[in-house]
Amino acid sequence: MVRPNGSENGEAKKKGGLKSKRSVTFSHKKHIKKIPHLNNLSDQIIEDCWWSPEDYEEFKASFQYLVFMMDSGEEKVENDEETTRGLEFRTQEGAWERFEHKRDAYNAVLDEQDRQWNRNADDPIKISELYEEVCTQCQTAACGRGSGDEEDIKEYLRDTREEIQRFLQNSSLSRQK
Repeated sequence: MVRPNGSENGEAKKKGGLKSKRSVTFSHKKHIKKIPHLNNLSDQIIEDCWWSPEDYEEFKASFQYLVFMMDSGEEKVENDEETTRGLEFRTQEGAWERFEHKRDAYNAVLDEQDRQWNRNADDPIKISELYEEVCTQCQTAACGRGSGDEEDIKEYLRDTREEIQRFLQNSSLSRQK
């Protein structure tokens, strides 16, 4: 088992509360879990474990209303039952934006391949650099969404921990009475 030294929550600290560099330790216990190969699973188990085409249709149907709301200009939906997060590219505007980014990326590659072909050159590094240049904006936006997701899950986990602690405190107080 891999754990950062010095802390249960993964943040190693020096004296005085300052963070120190993290380190990794390995458990001396061996934990082996055998996972059967797909070929050794029954058809029923595979069917139970994998999403079916019907499942995907149900998923799409379940978020179509949210996408319709987003297309109509509604505010973001964020509650315990629904979220618009991840549906950005399902809207008409988002789908068109995604199409344009993909088109720009493959056009950059194809145009550079054409230039190299005409010059009898072969420079895959130049092709990858042009592709990366075109995709930087998308990568930055994706990193931003990922950072937002990280903050959301940290808040969720903090709230969940606090709720569990309150529950445990209340249940221990109830037992003491």
